Amino acid sequence: MNLLEAKTFARNCSKDELNELIRTINTIQNNRRNEAKAHFDIGDTVTSDDPRWYYGNGTIEKINRKNLVVRCNGRLINVSPGLLRKVK
Repeated sequence: MNLLEAKTFARNCSKDELNELIRTINTIQNNRRNEAKAHFDIGDTVTSDDPRWYYGNGTIEKINRKNLVVRCNGRLINVSPGLLRKVK
């Protein structure tokens, strides 16, 4: 199934089917976020390859439920763990 087919299905499904689809997507997102967070600890030096990331290297200050708090150049930034990678 491609994205267009999935969108068409979502538009045409019943309320119960749509609720089940939303629960499934939320579960998948939570699992992926938790897997990404498991690679990090407080004090790790991190950066990102994302083109929007212009902060350079930073240090993980706090691990929240959904995001990591990273200190970069004296600023605290909330960022999704999926955008980060450890600096070796």
